[in-house]
Amino acid sequence: MIKNLIGGCSFVLLIGALSSCDAPSSESMASSIGKIEESGNRAAKEQVIETKQLQAIDRFSLADITVDLETMDQVAMQQMSAEDADAQAVMNINQALMGAEKTAQLLDVKFSMSEEPVENGMFIFSIESSNAKELTLEMFDEEGFNMAANNHFAINEGNNYKALNVKEMDNGAYVFRLKDAQGKELVRTVDIENE
Repeated sequence: MIKNLIGGCSFVLLIGALSSCDAPSSESMASSIGKIEESGNRAAKEQVIETKQLQAIDRFSLADITVDLETMDQVAMQQMSAEDADAQAVMNINQALMGAEKTAQLLDVKFSMSEEPVENGMFIFSIESSNAKELTLEMFDEEGFNMAANNHFAINEGNNYKALNVKEMDNGAYVFRLKDAQGKELVRTVDIENE
C-alpha cells in the first residue's frame, strides 16, 4: 500500500510540474515534429544518393578500353630490367663493403709455408709478428664444412715456427685458418698427400 501511495505521489508531482510549465501549443508541437521528420527524410535521401554514387563508382565497363598486350609486355620487361639492374647494383655495393670489411680484418702477421703439398705428415709453417699474441688454428675439409684440426697456441714477437701433425688426415685440399682474439684472420689452402 505504501508502494502504491508513493507511486501515486510521484505521478501527481509529475502532472503538477507539467501543468505549472508554459507548455507549447499543439500547433507548435506539430510544427516541430514535422521539421524533425523532414530533416530525418533529408538525411535518409542524402544517404541513398551517396550509396548510389558509390555503387556507380564500383561498376565500370572495359568495353571502351583497348588492351595492347605487346605494349604491356614491353613495359613489364623494362620494369623487370630496371629492377634487375637495381638488384645488381645493390649486390655490387654489398660485395665491395664486404671486401673492405675483410681487408680491415686481416691478421697482421707474416705467414710463410711451402706451396708444395705436405707429403711427410708434418705441415710446417712460420709466423712473423710484431707483438706476442694468442692464435687459433683451424683446418677444414675442401668444402669448408668438416673441421679437421683445431688448436690454440701463443706466438712471440718475431719469428715463430710451428709444425702440425697431419699423418692421420685424409689426402686432399684443406682450408687453413689462423684467427686472433679480435676476430682478425688469415686463410690459406693446404694440400695433403700422405704416402
